Amino acid sequence: MEDAFWDGVLEGLNRDPPDYKRIVSLVEEIKVELENLVPDAWKRELYECLDVEIFSQVCSCVLINSVFFFYSR
Repeated sequence: MEDAFWDGVLEGLNRDPPDYKRIVSLVEEIKVELENLVPDAWKRELYECLDVEIFSQVCSCVLINSVFFFYSR
């Protein structure tokens, strides 16, 4: 079952153009789970650092540069 999930994720990424919906959904799920785990004092920073809307917009851009994700801060 887990393999089927990740196969679906990879299938979306291998499309032309790539479909990032599942990746964006995963990031959103991670953000929600982290918000439930971190102290209240960290929630604002988490909210600012993991902006799912911006992540989604960046993913939908034609010129995605992986350097953006790793060095944008």
